[in-house]
Amino acid sequence: MIANARPTEYNYRGRGVWLSKRDGKQQPSNPASNNADTSDLPTGVKIFEPQPPSDFCLKFPDIEPANGTQHKDGTQMCSSTTIGLIPSVESMISTIITSPTSGEQLDASVNITITLSVSNLVSGFFNLANEQYYLAPQTLNSTTGNIEGHQHITIQEIVG
Repeated sequence: MIANARPTEYNYRGRGVWLSKRDGKQQPSNPASNNADTSDLPTGVKIFEPQPPSDFCLKFPDIEPANGTQHKDGTQMCSSTTIGLIPSVESMISTIITSPTSGEQLDASVNITITLSVSNLVSGFFNLANEQYYLAPQTLNSTTGNIEGHQHITIQEIVG
């Protein structure tokens, strides 16, 4: 068991719905531009907006700069958003899948519950994929130093 880990259960019934903030409320895409309450934004983030192309992105003139939209059609983008805050080694995220167990055979026609033990993640932070995708740098909780973010689980058949 990971120190300070809490089991988290996720029930998957088709496509998941991600909310923009820990309280589940949809946030405006650019809160500071319309005098919205910004108190629930990630630590240190005041506004979401595209950055000018970085020197790195300028090396790839055929790739569009990221503009806050998630492209599901395979279009490549280059993000100039600063990576952001990096936690200490002691505060790096660690995740273990505790259920289903390793090697367990699952019936694909039956919904399953996936149980994780996660440490050092303050979950519930996700930018709106259609307006804020890769526009905000990584943030840390100001009290714990843990990453403020979210995680994805992908289930696939492994033939071997």
